[in-house]
Amino acid sequence: MLDIPEKNAAEEEALEAISVEGALQVLADEFTKLEPEARKKFIKHLVENEGPEGVHAITTALVKMQEMILEEASIDPTTGVMSNQYFRQYELSRLESVYPLESGSRTGDAVSIIFIDVDSLGILNKKCGSKHGDAYLRTVAQKIAEVTRQGDIVARYGGDEFLVVLLGVDEDTINVVFERYEKAVDVEEFSELEEVRRGIIESGKDPRYFQPGVSMGFAVKKSGETLKGCISEADDMMQYHKTKRKEEQNKDV
Repeated sequence: MLDIPEKNAAEEEALEAISVEGALQVLADEFTKLEPEARKKFIKHLVENEGPEGVHAITTALVKMQEMILEEASIDPTTGVMSNQYFRQYELSRLESVYPLESGSRTGDAVSIIFIDVDSLGILNKKCGSKHGDAYLRTVAQKIAEVTRQGDIVARYGGDEFLVVLLGVDEDTINVVFERYEKAVDVEEFSELEEVRRGIIESGKDPRYFQPGVSMGFAVKKSGETLKGCISEADDMMQYHKTKRKEEQNKDV
């Protein structure tokens, strides 16, 4: 017969405390799924009936809920990359602290920006519907993400714009990296866009309104320049290339 040793009083008390804490944490996890009014009642119950353990459990749940909300807000639901709002409100400030005004490639703190604009999205949304515009955006975002290194950042920066933040990329390497992104987002090579075009035709819309194209620009952060200034510089280059491409297209008409 197996001899099972008896637990002493201290062990029993410790096990009971663990089980109570575990049970409370399970309840607290469920708290994140409750409606606001039900949350208030749940907090009141834990505080009044469970003492310090209840307060600790609900505090943990609140922290977890905040983390969940931030995580959900950080992802753009349409494209799957970092959301515009999260980048502007949180990530940009974090990057500015990591790469302060005096940082730059000459100080060994290189950071570069690639600014990408998805052309004709507004016309596509207006004439054919946002469903097809979203599919177009997702395709471009996926191609950008595929060539982005782990640790670099891809973010939506507006309705039809994306940013890539390249850490450790300086004047000596930015041209090679930029060419890699140019090839990656060459819409003429996107077989997936044929699916978008077929979807437009099947919905009874005119596929001539779908004229895919991408305009790009880049900038390397200089010492004495803010990251916002670097983004603006990359935006200016993108606008230049976009205008030039439109002029060339008009010549062919």
